[in-house]
Amino acid sequence: MQLLTLAGSIFLVIFSVATKGAESIGPCHIARQETGPLMPGKYIPQCNDFGFYQAVQCHGSTGRCWCVVPDTGKEIAGTSTLRTGRPQCTMCHVKRSDALRPVGHIGGFVPVCDEHGLFDSTQRHGSTGSSWCVNPYTGEEIPDTRSGPGQVRKTPCSQVAVSVGLNMHSLLQEQGPCYAKILESRGRETMPGFYTPGCTTHGFYKTEQYHSSTGHAWCVNPATGAEIIGTRRAPGQAQLTCGACFKEIESKLTRKQLIGVHLPQCNEETGDYHPVQRHEGYSWCANPKTGAVEGKKHAPGDNTLLPCVNH
Repeated sequence: MQLLTLAGSIFLVIFSVATKGAESIGPCHIARQETGPLMPGKYIPQCNDFGFYQAVQCHGSTGRCWCVVPDTGKEIAGTSTLRTGRPQCTMCHVKRSDALRPVGHIGGFVPVCDEHGLFDSTQRHGSTGSSWCVNPYTGEEIPDTRSGPGQVRKTPCSQVAVSVGLNMHSLLQEQGPCYAKILESRGRETMPGFYTPGCTTHGFYKTEQYHSSTGHAWCVNPATGAEIIGTRRAPGQAQLTCGACFKEIESKLTRKQLIGVHLPQCNEETGDYHPVQRHEGYSWCANPKTGAVEGKKHAPGDNTLLPCVNH
């Protein structure tokens, strides 16, 4: 009897270890194992550290990239690009891919996405049992909507999101024009060929824009989203190169402009630096390509003509 008990205990230990090992292997790791030996031209899934799919997948040999559901690796229709950079995957899928963990890991919050890749209006923390309503575009929690374990929500989050949506345009507009542009297009995201602008975390436009359905890429003014004429590239054409001045503005723009921060003056047609720069009364010549100061800066009140070569 004691031998049977001991044998059973050993079996349970072995079974537990094996089960834990199996649970720690994510679906992306399994898919990589099933691809067999590495061969030139073969697509190898890209996984996160815990074995789930990265939101962006790329085929190194063809140059094609696309967005996937991080849990399964299923390609999301209309996101494929070809040699035009990384596709603009939804914020929810990107954050879910970063947060997914194998069974047995506790404590971390994993966002839930809807069928369109937006944040589900109701988010839950599996470990604590609490839930709350969010902005489906940004995932930001809607104030005064958090409920504890077992509590019944008086108003479903889907209704809360709709009611907040009535005022969401002004809220997003405060966060930047790119978010406001997305809101104006609400309801058309699933239309074939629909273009959703790529936004920075502060709601302004990314200087490099991509259309996942057509594969086209182009440069824009990060403050307005206006396309820079002559920069559009079709799949297979030369790599997109946007002006350094607009790239600097993109990196500096915040929801509310910081006092004292210098936003350079750019050539609106090329995205390069304007040869004459001014800030808080100072003026100087700048290299159009790099923005580097050329010569000396003139102090406020100095009306001497700037000797800018490229002016």
